[in-house]
Amino acid sequence: MEMQNCMHDGLRENAVSLEMSWREWGLMGGQLLRREFSHWRSQVRIWRRRRADRRQLRALGQRDMKDIGLDRWQIEVEIRKPFWRP
Repeated sequence: MEMQNCMHDGLRENAVSLEMSWREWGLMGGQLLRREFSHWRSQVRIWRRRRADRRQLRALGQRDMKDIGLDRWQIEVEIRKPFWRP
């Protein structure tokens, strides 16, 4: 009977240590998810900014292009890029 109690106590200790590691894993997983979500959120902001900038370039007139030192060909190259490409 004593041996069974010792064995049972050993299993209980293992279960507690396993439970703690799952809890710790859950905390680490939450931090990783938050970091990953933050990365994607900032990436979407960058893509939206590029899209808006390229739309503004498309609307420039000849005089505006001359003011910023770009010609129509350079602007065409830029506005034809997909939003994910810098």
